[in-house]
Amino acid sequence: MKKIFIYLFCILGLFSNYLFAIRNDYYFDVSPLIQKEKMFSIGLGGIFEEYNSWYQNGLLNILDPYNANISRRDIYFTIAPFFNIRPIRFIELGFAASFAYRRQDSRNDSTRLTNKTDSFGFKDIDANIKITMLDWYLSLGTKIGASFSFQKDSFLYTQRRIKDNFNFYANIMVAGVPKVIPVNILFCYIFDTRDNLLTDILNYGEIVGALEIITSPFITIYTGVSYMFPYKKGLEFDYTYVEPFVKVKATISDFLYMTASYEKVVWGSGNIPNTATFNFSIEYMFYSPKWSWWYLGKS
Repeated sequence: MKKIFIYLFCILGLFSNYLFAIRNDYYFDVSPLIQKEKMFSIGLGGIFEEYNSWYQNGLLNILDPYNANISRRDIYFTIAPFFNIRPIRFIELGFAASFAYRRQDSRNDSTRLTNKTDSFGFKDIDANIKITMLDWYLSLGTKIGASFSFQKDSFLYTQRRIKDNFNFYANIMVAGVPKVIPVNILFCYIFDTRDNLLTDILNYGEIVGALEIITSPFITIYTGVSYMFPYKKGLEFDYTYVEPFVKVKATISDFLYMTASYEKVVWGSGNIPNTATFNFSIEYMFYSPKWSWWYLGKS
C-alpha cells in the first residue's frame, strides 16, 4: 500500500490583533493516514503572520474597525518544538509548546502620532491524538486535540466576547486515494472552541478541501482552500472567511523532512483581518526496526 504522510499547515487566517488559544497544529493534518513505519519524530515549526486591514461584508478596510482614526499593522512570529509518537497501530500522539513574538505598529491619521509595541513570551502548549479508522481507497480518520494559551485574547476583533484560555478541537478527515495516479483528494471538517469553550464550537464550522500532487519521490505539492462560516445568520454570527493555500513538502533524506506553506485570507466578513501566513517545519523521523512490534512493513 502506498505510503502517504501528509502535513497541511495550520490555517491561521483567523488571527486578529491578539494571540488566542488555538490549535498549535501548524502542519495542519487533514490526511486520515498515519505514516506506518514511523516510531516517533521530533521537529521544529515556525509561523509568520502579518495583516494591516480587515474584511467587513466582503470589503477590505484599512482603518481600525473600532477607531476610524487609527491604521495599523500587526506581525507575529511563533516558534514551536514538537514531538510525535505512534504507540500502537493506527494511533499517533502529538505534543508541542510554542513561543511567540508580536510587533504592532499603529498611526493616528488625525494627529500623525505613531506607536510601536513589541512583546515576546511563552504562548501555549498543545496535545493531540490522531486515529486512522479506515485505510483503503476511501480513507477515514479523526484528530482530537486540546491547547492552553498563556497569552490569551480574542481571535476576533471585538470586545464583547468571552475569552477562554483552554481550547478544544476535533477534525474529521476523509481522503480519496486512487493509488494509480499521483493525485489524492483530501477533505476535513473542523470543530473548534476558538474563543468561547461552551458556545463557539456550536456556532462556527470550518471546511478544508485540498489536492495532494506527488510530483516526484522527493517533492509533494498541496493546494486547497479553507472556509470558515457561522451556523446561524445575524449580526452576532457574521464571522466568515475564505483562505486559499499552497504547500510544498520536500524529502531531504530518509530521516529528514521539510515543509513550507503560504496562506492568504482573500475574502471575509465580521472584521476578519486580511492575514497572510508563512509556515515552515523541519522534522526528523525515527523509524521502527523491522523486528519490532511497531513495524508494519513498507508498501
